[in-house]
Amino acid sequence: PPVERIQQLLRQRAAAYAKADLIIDTTRLTIDEIAERIWDVLGPWVPKSWCYLVRHTQRLCQRYGGKYVVVMDDRIVSVGATQLQAFQGVRRTIPSRCEVGIYYIPSSQESPVAL
Repeated sequence: PPVERIQQLLRQRAAAYAKADLIIDTTRLTIDEIAERIWDVLGPWVPKSWCYLVRHTQRLCQRYGGKYVVVMDDRIVSVGATQLQAFQGVRRTIPSRCEVGIYYIPSSQESPVAL
C-alpha cells in the first residue's frame, strides 16, 4: 500500500532530513504555499536584482524579450542584444553598495523558466 511505502521512505530519510538547513512540512500545502515558505526563508540572501526580476517577469518578457538587461538593485539600467552590449550600456559608475546582475529575458516564444 502507498501509505506504508511513504512511511518506510520517511523512516529511511529521517537522518538526512534531520541535517537539513531548511525543513518544510508540505503535508497540507499547495505548491504555491510551499514556494512562498521557501522564499520567506531564503529571501534575505537573494540579491535585490534577482528579486526585481522575479517580481516583474511577465512585464520584462513583454518589453525586453530576447535581450539582456542589467539590473541595479531594483531597476533596469541597461539593455542589449548580448551580455557585453548590456554591460557596455551602463552609463555610470556602479556604487559598491549596489547589487547588480545581468540577466537574459526570454522572448514570448521561449519559456519564462529560462530565467
